[in-house]
Amino acid sequence: MRRAQHKVAGCGGRARRKKVNVLVVAHEERRAEELGAVLDEWGADVEVSLVGHTGLQSLLDHDADLVVVHADGQCAETAEFIGEIRKMSPWTGLVIVQDKSDSELRPALEQVGAFDDAVVVIGAERLPGAVSEEIARRRKQVVKQADISIDRLRREQDFLQEITRCGMSAETFGDAMREMSSRLGEILPVAAVAALDLGERPVLRFYPVQHITWEFLNGMERDLRERYRALTGGDGLPDPIEWHVSRAMVGKRGKSVVRTCYTLPVMVGGRIRSLISFAAEQERAFSDIEIAFLYRAAHQLATVLAGFHRIRKQAIRDGLTGLYNRSYLDEQLGVWRRQSIRENLPVGIILMDLDELKAINDAYGHLVGDDVLREFGEIAERTARESDAVSRYGGDEIAILLHDATIEDALNLAGRLVSSVRDHVFCEGRLDLHVSTSCGVTSISPGQAKVLSTRDMIGRADKALYRAKMEGRDRVESWPVVDRKPEPDGAGRSTEQRIAAAVRSAVLTTLRSVLKAQGYVEGQHWSRTREIALVVGRALGLSGDSLAELGDGVFLHDVGKLALPLGLLEKDGPLTDAERHTIQQHPEKGAAMLKAFPFFRGAAEIVQQHQEWFNGEGYPNRLAGEDISIGGRIAAVADAYDAIRSDRPYRKRRSRDKAVAELARGKGTQFDPKIVETFIENIDEIERIGRWED
Repeated sequence: MRRAQHKVAGCGGRARRKKVNVLVVAHEERRAEELGAVLDEWGADVEVSLVGHTGLQSLLDHDADLVVVHADGQCAETAEFIGEIRKMSPWTGLVIVQDKSDSELRPALEQVGAFDDAVVVIGAERLPGAVSEEIARRRKQVVKQADISIDRLRREQDFLQEITRCGMSAETFGDAMREMSSRLGEILPVAAVAALDLGERPVLRFYPVQHITWEFLNGMERDLRERYRALTGGDGLPDPIEWHVSRAMVGKRGKSVVRTCYTLPVMVGGRIRSLISFAAEQERAFSDIEIAFLYRAAHQLATVLAGFHRIRKQAIRDGLTGLYNRSYLDEQLGVWRRQSIRENLPVGIILMDLDELKAINDAYGHLVGDDVLREFGEIAERTARESDAVSRYGGDEIAILLHDATIEDALNLAGRLVSSVRDHVFCEGRLDLHVSTSCGVTSISPGQAKVLSTRDMIGRADKALYRAKMEGRDRVESWPVVDRKPEPDGAGRSTEQRIAAAVRSAVLTTLRSVLKAQGYVEGQHWSRTREIALVVGRALGLSGDSLAELGDGVFLHDVGKLALPLGLLEKDGPLTDAERHTIQQHPEKGAAMLKAFPFFRGAAEIVQQHQEWFNGEGYPNRLAGEDISIGGRIAAVADAYDAIRSDRPYRKRRSRDKAVAELARGKGTQFDPKIVETFIENIDEIERIGRWED
């Protein structure tokens, strides 16, 4: 498709004319260019294109006053194309030009209802006159049709303002189309409105205005499919396509035959984003004025969405998880409440939170907690239905609104969410954390929606969530209570495993709190050393339980120092022999603390051995070589490197190069040579974790 060169009309003494925008379409590009040159010389602004999808796309992209179609022997195809033009833009002028008379053209045009509505000429030399005649005829029609009531103009203007508001408040194109469709159906003589959302997965939404049958909806779908093929030139839509239907006015009785179905495209960013269809049982249900108004409405919606969609997305999305934020969910709950009453459909609500996020924040830091929360949001969004609204409701809480969902529907989805979280490995390959979630579920009937506030509705789910917490967590509870068979422990972690996880989290939380209360500065050292050790452990091939034990053991390697006299570790100057002996007891004191918990037995061994030397000169048991567990050997290197790179009361931090050199000097004596080599190979990643300042 190429634009012809524009020339200024009115030269050579001719009267100046108002510029006319003309789209010239032919089967061959050469012929389209030739006809375009004739009209360009005459003084029109010309765009040339080809018969078929390309020509229809050009009509969508450009505001043409008139379309010139070259009919060259391919009468059936030309007539079909002209029929599509009439469906898309019935108010646009139409001129058909032939090189010679073809008796087959008239019946083909009559079949698509376009013969009486077009000027047909023979020969390109007559084209300027035919264009002038058609433009004059169309302008007279506009003057005649302009005699409409002030009330109608006001209604249309109010509607276009409503379209602007709708586009600004809608998060998705489907939401905007739903609002536009339902409101247009209120001011036009339609039986039903359909909106085809051409997102990643096409969805067809129906909005009945009058009582109709399922056959009527099937007829609308057939017309939409035909229009989609004509406009896109593609292979068509998936079959079957997903339907969303408001069932209140659909049944065995009602209007069943589609005799008028007008479908218009909504363009955003140069492509068809949606199709909106208006269907009626009577013939010729819409006037040209009404169709022109529909086109303006769709254009207004597309313009508004293109400008405000990005701003709206920023305003209603949570910055951390990418889910909807609480403000949007509160707003949507009000919308869904009204929809529930209007369409007689229940609304489901799920409120869920992570059972162990505080412990994770305390043990590993808030950055890790943020990563866990992001993955939690991804699980919720992936597990929920496409029609559901998933929101970060506050802190570690996620709320999900379920359209047309009974209490059983909500319970089933909540059960899948609990299982998905339980089976998921958070921060996989780095920390390999296992956490659980508790869910509170409710469903609001249309009758209840009439008397309950949105706060009351979400409050029911909150009561159910509280019950789930009180009943032991990692479970689903409903409000009101619904009897359901308990989940078998074999479906996920056993009861013992869940209890152990809860106790482990509580222990870590307590230790962190004690560190802060006693003024220890070691908390960052514990977390940092753990992250460093995990890098080395993964590089050496550790995974699963072994890697988890390494993480716990290194994190808790100095836990025995909590049993030492306050102030001893911060003492300025050299230690006495007695003080040194006291400090050297901390590995065994720490191991003794942890051995009281079965889930920390592997970590206890690392804690007890992290001060052993590879040559057997360490403490407390003078173990050597591989008699020291691999976790103990890794902990020794990680602990030493972080100590060298950090400030201490008795000396300042050392640079990266000096710290690496000191590790290298300790190979074979204090440290396992293989672990030191692996450590140095991963030094760039370790330095990124440490964030020490040289």
